[in-house]
Amino acid sequence: MRKKINYIIGKLSARFGYRLMPSYKVPHCTLGILEFGINYLNTKKSSLTIIQIGAFDGEILDPLVGAIKDDNNQILLVEPQPGPYKLLVKRYSEYPNVTVENSAITEKDGQIDMYLPANMESSPKASIDQSHLKSFALDDSDIKKISVNALSVKSLLDNHGLREVDVLQIDTEGQDFNILCQFLDSGVCPSIINLEILHLSKKDRMDLRRKLDDLGYQYVEYGWDIFALRPGGFDAL
Repeated sequence: MRKKINYIIGKLSARFGYRLMPSYKVPHCTLGILEFGINYLNTKKSSLTIIQIGAFDGEILDPLVGAIKDDNNQILLVEPQPGPYKLLVKRYSEYPNVTVENSAITEKDGQIDMYLPANMESSPKASIDQSHLKSFALDDSDIKKISVNALSVKSLLDNHGLREVDVLQIDTEGQDFNILCQFLDSGVCPSIINLEILHLSKKDRMDLRRKLDDLGYQYVEYGWDIFALRPGGFDAL
């Protein structure tokens, strides 16, 4: 009887374009795909160059804590908001392998406005795109702007003497694809790319997939992010 009821409900749902799926328990996981990739990369190459764009305070939802504290790796953390930047400097003051850059990554060097909730000194929601804040149901009166330093990817790499990047992590509240394009278009193709796709438009998601396909990357979308492995992957190291 139960199977028949499920069948009838399923048929009715299908008529309206819906598909019923059984509910499964979410499996418990203690190892993320990015952490796994970095750990394996470290077995092939003892010292990795890792750049994190949008590091915030180094604590909230930070997927790179373990890799950052491995003093064999060279780490560049990029965070434009002054409060979180100071927390990063303090947090990693005893790690000589970690450099912190207080800038937003944009197409041009200079100063740029960044928007965040008016009642907060800093926020993981902060963005150089004011419309991004409005997607959280914030009105103009609920949003404030601050001026922050801005660097292009080329300037960032030149300023820190970097020519190759092993791992690139990007979480910039909607600017992720634009920043990745700057790296790829400049000839920097990291072994591992991990970036947030949650706030990307459908067009940007499709363009991202095409760009990764064109460069031969293999990738998987999981949760809010996409994880991509360079052609040849770990064997190329």
